[in-house]
Amino acid sequence: ASTVQKLGFAYSKDGINWTKSAGNPVFDTRVAEPAVINDSGTWHLWYLDPASKISYRSSSAPFTMIQDAINAAADDDTVNIAAGTYAEHAKNGVVTGTKTPGKQINFIGETDESGQPLPVILGSLEINLSSSLEDNVSISNINFKVTDAATLHLYSVNGITIDNCSFDGSALFLNNGKVGVQFTSGSDGNTNAVIQNSVFKDGLYVGIQGYVNDLTVTGSDLYNIKSGINFQGGSTLEVNDTDISVIAQGITNDTYAVRFTSSATNQMTVNGGSFTVDRNGLTPNDGIYHSAIVVRGVAEGSHKVSGASINGEVVNLITTPLDASPNWWGSMDGPAAGQIVGEATYSPWCGDAACETKIKEETKATSRNLPLAGQPDPGPCIACGQQAEGPRWIFARAY
Repeated sequence: ASTVQKLGFAYSKDGINWTKSAGNPVFDTRVAEPAVINDSGTWHLWYLDPASKISYRSSSAPFTMIQDAINAAADDDTVNIAAGTYAEHAKNGVVTGTKTPGKQINFIGETDESGQPLPVILGSLEINLSSSLEDNVSISNINFKVTDAATLHLYSVNGITIDNCSFDGSALFLNNGKVGVQFTSGSDGNTNAVIQNSVFKDGLYVGIQGYVNDLTVTGSDLYNIKSGINFQGGSTLEVNDTDISVIAQGITNDTYAVRFTSSATNQMTVNGGSFTVDRNGLTPNDGIYHSAIVVRGVAEGSHKVSGASINGEVVNLITTPLDASPNWWGSMDGPAAGQIVGEATYSPWCGDAACETKIKEETKATSRNLPLAGQPDPGPCIACGQQAEGPRWIFARAY
């Protein structure tokens, strides 16, 4: 089978060992036979375009601002961002006020040898891709740091992947704290968004928030922030192997690892990960929740949380029971009194020796007591998911 030849960028310090750019290819269409020269600081490039005609481009120097690179880019281009700090509010299109669509371009940052992102955007990146077309754009390897706006603000994106990025809240919390990734609903909506291998930390008001159809968050860490994921509306939310640790900031402010949703929605699925709430010594007012997972009263459809470590309340405000089996609730006896608000199903431990070994390895706890009055309590095992007949064992660990 033939492959499409594309033009990429690589650099070398010795002319022998070369490193390919993470933003390759430079052109996403077929390009062949490139020739490059440098003349008094201006780079000149000739190449065969898809029509087999000789095309030419030039560049006098790298851009010093991301906004300048956006202005010069065309659809399907990639803005490669070198190491450094960029203090700016860059815009690809306009999200607030009079909304203007931008260009379908990727933003790829430079990484160190271990793959850690090097560029820092001290400010924000705003993207409007109003279109019914598949955008399929990528934002990778960038550190975002809050100043006075959401660090990444997305409007009407249709197919976006955010990978290996970090979002730093600048320790603001309630002191004008901001959102890491904000999805703002537009005429074309937001659809098919993936956030993976990313970090949200240190004072964000909310890590990820907004309206989007089909949002998947995978392999990410959210910690030392007021709230984690606020799914305000859309079709489905899926959270996989993601650890979220939040800390309450006030008695009149909700704090949650995951909140789903303030409009009618189809499905929430949480697979693995941990969800921890530090109440910070606060007792919230009535109707305010400092909880691990909150399913709000207008959410529709089926919702499931499984294979997770839940260190906080689970609040289900809809009539359909939340399927919360199997999970680790801090005790082999299941949720503590008051740990579940509303209707939810949960699981015991099956009693199998292999599961006991697994639980011991992961939690350092061992089975200590089988209550004399214990009665059969069937359900899937918290460790393996297989059917368990009960009764429930009590596990504990020494300190």
